[in-house]
Amino acid sequence: MYATLQKESSRSCLRAVAEGSFFVIPAAVVRRERLLPGQELDEEAFCRLKSVCEQEDCYDRALRLLGAREHTRFELCAKLRARGFGSEVIAPVMDRLEAEGSLDEVRFCLDFTESRLRKHPEGRSLMEKRLAARGAGKEAVRQALDAVYTPDGAVEIAARALEGILTATPDQDSARQAFARAGFPLWQFESAKELVEEWSQAPEVGQALTRNGV
Repeated sequence: MYATLQKESSRSCLRAVAEGSFFVIPAAVVRRERLLPGQELDEEAFCRLKSVCEQEDCYDRALRLLGAREHTRFELCAKLRARGFGSEVIAPVMDRLEAEGSLDEVRFCLDFTESRLRKHPEGRSLMEKRLAARGAGKEAVRQALDAVYTPDGAVEIAARALEGILTATPDQDSARQAFARAGFPLWQFESAKELVEEWSQAPEVGQALTRNGV
């Protein structure tokens, strides 16, 4: 036989030992593969089991990264490659994470957009570019931004941006230019300006929207 399975220091884990090499088999793989101490492996089984363990390690690391914050598939692959995992290991792990819902680009796009808008209200076109730069897929971006930039929501976001612009730049032509640079279409300028004027007459409304991140 090419290799044998031995007990590891952790009772739940095993060690696959071949001449000149070994690797630790995590408890989850031991249970899933129904492995036992003393079990013998040929070279093909040894290599297959090693690949399974690498995927399990990659999966665990990916989950830790996703536990810190949402990621796009592109971002997560890049971080895992930087940690030494090959594409042949990463690809099935990404598919598994997506299938179980741990990796969700729509959720990433929503979280990113809502977080960004709380401090920097921007137009949809600029937000699309920011999300694309992080590797988000076009369909995920569309779904997320459709949910945020509703007809009413888009005007409120534009008004929040314009409120800050007018405070810093009261000149109308300069304000329009700054409004466009923030990713808003110029046809929204007047409706946003009207809403800003409404808020100035009832400031508690605008303050409530700001607190809620609208």
